[in-house]
Amino acid sequence: MNYEKDLHWKICEEFCRVTTKDLLWTFRAALDKYSPRLLRLYRARKGYFSQDMDSLLEKLDEQTSDMALHQKRTALEGLPIFVRENSKQLFPACLVTDPEDEQTRGVQMGVLTVVEDDDDDAPAWLPTITNIAIVLEEAIVLTDIPDLPTAFAYPALFLEHGVSKGT
Repeated sequence: MNYEKDLHWKICEEFCRVTTKDLLWTFRAALDKYSPRLLRLYRARKGYFSQDMDSLLEKLDEQTSDMALHQKRTALEGLPIFVRENSKQLFPACLVTDPEDEQTRGVQMGVLTVVEDDDDDAPAWLPTITNIAIVLEEAIVLTDIPDLPTAFAYPALFLEHGVSKGT
């Protein structure tokens, strides 16, 4: 088992030890329950937000496959917009060719999405994702996360147990 997969397992194992609950199952069950409600709320109130909310909901409407995952991703990406925070701080994105220090500059805690920069086959609104990573204190602490909902579940555990760069 490689280091990254082992670390994913250790995070879930530690959460279960502390709370006696499965981290990913608990989070995904709550996300399944609340994503449709959040999306209805975003649509009902989208006039109160910046163009970012409209763009986010339009991207969702253009999806044709794996709708459940896209709905969950949109529900999570809409949270910082809904509370009027800078969504680019929590969900930064960069090109695969960007230097790592530029990818993480200014990010204290976030879920970094790394995308292909020369993928002519992918539509502009749906870039090819090559990696999803957790960033803490401007350092990438966990990579190769399978999707945004999974990545969103991890940072709270890092903060709760004092995991930071170098540990």
